[in-house]
Amino acid sequence: MAVPRRLANGGGMGRAGTLAPELPGAALPATRFETMLEAAGAVLPARFAAASRAARAEVAAPNAHEAALRDVSAGVAAPFLISYAAWILRDAERRGIGRIYFLARDGQVLLDLARALAPRLGLDHIDCRYLYASRQAWLRNVADLQATSAGHWLWWGVWQGFVAGQTTLANLKRRLGVPGSDLDAGLAEAGFGPGSDDRPVAAEDVPRLEDFFRSEAFAAALAGSRAANRRLLHDYLAQEGLFDPVPSAMVDIGWAGNLHAALAGMQEAAGAAPAHGYYFGFNAKQLEGRAAQRSRFQYDFDDPDALARFKPAFKQDLVEIYTEIFCAADHGTL
Repeated sequence: MAVPRRLANGGGMGRAGTLAPELPGAALPATRFETMLEAAGAVLPARFAAASRAARAEVAAPNAHEAALRDVSAGVAAPFLISYAAWILRDAERRGIGRIYFLARDGQVLLDLARALAPRLGLDHIDCRYLYASRQAWLRNVADLQATSAGHWLWWGVWQGFVAGQTTLANLKRRLGVPGSDLDAGLAEAGFGPGSDDRPVAAEDVPRLEDFFRSEAFAAALAGSRAANRRLLHDYLAQEGLFDPVPSAMVDIGWAGNLHAALAGMQEAAGAAPAHGYYFGFNAKQLEGRAAQRSRFQYDFDDPDALARFKPAFKQDLVEIYTEIFCAADHGTL
């Protein structure tokens, strides 16, 4: 369910005054989400609660399921996403950032909100753009694909418990973007002959597979397609202004910084300043040495104090799942 239009247009975010008492839906009983917002005892949460109630009054809910979607959209997703978008804009202004790129696909909804909020915050001079990005389109062209560490994006689903059917050689070939025929000879020498592609990767396969991905044969197979794809990626980033002398930022919701690391590396290689990174939350994986180039809205587990104080009782998986649901785009993967 989409965020209600009244909230997407910044309802309740005026700079002065309070929401008019005659707002539609003012007589509706508060949801538990609105009650929690009102209990915060601050002006902005109270406005969010009133805007949520007004939005609910405009959205029909013929059954309990639709009512739940409406209530969560108005009382949870909208305040969360609007707050994140407003924080990004204000921090970008403070840093002198002139252009903000919202990464596909999680940035689509946030971009719409930022463009609606910017004039109301007096920040419409900041250029907000959409940038197509994905791990497959970016990382397979710039990351070290011969690193087989557990945190490497290529191996997610391989090293996590070896769930039967979760990852196969065919899946890895698709992620790599390398013609399977270019890899088959080397894989066969490593013990993965005909018929291995669709067999789930098992624990006993790992040492042989790691050896192959660290081999010169794999590097040679990767080189041909990677050079052309890297040129294409470079040209796209240049077309979108990522190498311009304009202070820029990129927006993601999280979590590991892989795309930010890839983008910053491409910018530095082209002689441009790396973009600042905005995250809802950061899990401290791929941006070692770039702490000054990122900001987080809620948490950064690269901070030892935050890690010790916050993470033990933190339902990280649930936070990430629901945030990604709220930010779901209307188009497929790149």
